Amino acid sequence: MKRFCKTCGAELSETSNICSICGSVYGVRQVNETTVLNQNKMSGVLSAGQETTALNHGNVQGGNSAVLNQGNRVQPHAGITAPHPLAKDQFGAQNAQRSNPAQNRHLQNPYPIQQGAWGKNISQAQPNGQRFVSADGRQMPPYANRQNRADHDPNRFVPGGMAQPQKVPNDLYSLPKQKKLPIPLGAIIGIAVGVLALLITAVILIVNYMSVQPMREALETGNGDLASMVYYEAYGKESKIKKYDRLIKDKINEISNSVNSYSFDQQAVQSGGDAVDEYLQNEYGTLVWNPDGECLEECISASNWEAWTDLNTLLVSKTYYCSGVYEYKTESDYESAIADFSNVIADDSGYDNALTMIGECVDGYIDATLAAVDESIANGDISGGMELLNSAKTYLDSCGVDSTEIQQKIDETLVTYADSYAQKAEASFKEHDVNGAIGNIEVAMQLQPDNADYKTKYDTYQQYLPFYLYDEDNVLAVEDIDANWIHFDTHSISNDNKEMLHVIALGHNSYETTNIYNIQYNLGGKYDTVTGTIFIADTYKSTIQTSYFEAYGDGKLLYTSPKMEKGMLPQDIWFHVTDIQNLEIKFYTRTDSTLWSSEIGVSNLTAQKDFPA
Repeated sequence: MKRFCKTCGAELSETSNICSICGSVYGVRQVNETTVLNQNKMSGVLSAGQETTALNHGNVQGGNSAVLNQGNRVQPHAGITAPHPLAKDQFGAQNAQRSNPAQNRHLQNPYPIQQGAWGKNISQAQPNGQRFVSADGRQMPPYANRQNRADHDPNRFVPGGMAQPQKVPNDLYSLPKQKKLPIPLGAIIGIAVGVLALLITAVILIVNYMSVQPMREALETGNGDLASMVYYEAYGKESKIKKYDRLIKDKINEISNSVNSYSFDQQAVQSGGDAVDEYLQNEYGTLVWNPDGECLEECISASNWEAWTDLNTLLVSKTYYCSGVYEYKTESDYESAIADFSNVIADDSGYDNALTMIGECVDGYIDATLAAVDESIANGDISGGMELLNSAKTYLDSCGVDSTEIQQKIDETLVTYADSYAQKAEASFKEHDVNGAIGNIEVAMQLQPDNADYKTKYDTYQQYLPFYLYDEDNVLAVEDIDANWIHFDTHSISNDNKEMLHVIALGHNSYETTNIYNIQYNLGGKYDTVTGTIFIADTYKSTIQTSYFEAYGDGKLLYTSPKMEKGMLPQDIWFHVTDIQNLEIKFYTRTDSTLWSSEIGVSNLTAQKDFPA
């Protein structure tokens, strides 16, 4: 059977185990092996003059290669070294001569180094799928060719004896099996300790869980009576009490978070403050409040007192919030709603909404107050209206609402109201209703006493106030010459059966025309005209008489009234008194009857400053 060198692929002699080409010992596996097939039936040495060319053909996957004898040419490769120098000493001159590249040029390794996984050159495969074909076209036996690595010595051999042939494995790239290292004793002990610790921890957790199961069940079912009973039974057992306290604190925190994250607005519109109690009973049974028994309050220790107090503070705040929503949205009771919203704490999730609704309620409350103020002022009770405004401010301040904002609101309202009354005063003045103008501007001045413009208007309107000459209080002096009677600011019926108001009536029994009565007034130059109506009283309408008056300004005759006689209808009178300081009116009357007296009447005799055009 033919044998081939596992290093260079050359055919070995039947009598020698050492390759005459590269000096490798047959049967010894190299770090990188190359199997070469030689189709030229070599018998230990090449034929004389015959040169060999090695080509790396075939499937380059897995590092396999084929070497073909292609004729009488030798292509040496720089990567192949000479045979090991010990070959000459151990195996004689013949072997030395065979492995000496200087003497046998054709014995140098003719195979090019391939490139594969180790970063070296790989030759191209034979065309047409012919993997193992020699130069003369004959099919060569398959072989495996491994990559030559940097640490591989192709001339390596085993001195002193022949190596036994070895079978080439199918997978020359398989890695050698690694020897399993024993686990150190310390590691084994550590693992055992860790497992034991986990077991102990699990047992402790299970025991702890089971020991607090009664309290956990009471809390999960929302049974305040059961929780209280379980807690009482644990008195004297400090360890169990501490465990119960932790569970109770967790439940308190859970309730606080749940209540604070829940939106009560919709329920509050219907139920008000009861919405909080309904929620607690639905979600937590009798843990927080139990009208018929005990609750968690009986189980609160010193360590949980702060959390329990915070929960109750939150619940009170939520109750105020819900009550405020009900009073605002359902009852429109702004005053009560403001008071309730003002008690909502900052930690309450509804705090921002409460502030918003306080502002809305303040607007509603002020609007309602101003409506009452308007009605009071309209009825002439200005002081009562102002008292309502001041009371509103005091109330809002007591609720903790920002007094600056409220005061600003009231001030704005007062300004608005004052301005509205000032406008009413101006409208009255344009209609020559001076009394109405003055009355309205007085309201504006009371609402805004520091407004100088209102004071100026008030003084202006005062100048146009009528000076009632029929008012005896406005009389400067009288001269009773021969009057039988005189009446100021009385009322009478005229000869045409009309009621006459604010009448100066004078009577005389003489049948001769005479000056019977003179009246003086201090006008002070403030007025422009005097107006009134002269008439004959119905009582004396059948008397034959002649009655009239004369008006003197500062001693000069200004005006003579119509002479009223039997059958004459009432007559309007009008005359100028501009710049007149002193006005004197002289009344005259006479009758032709010795049986009847005569009487003259003047209605609404008034001095007035002319209104601007």
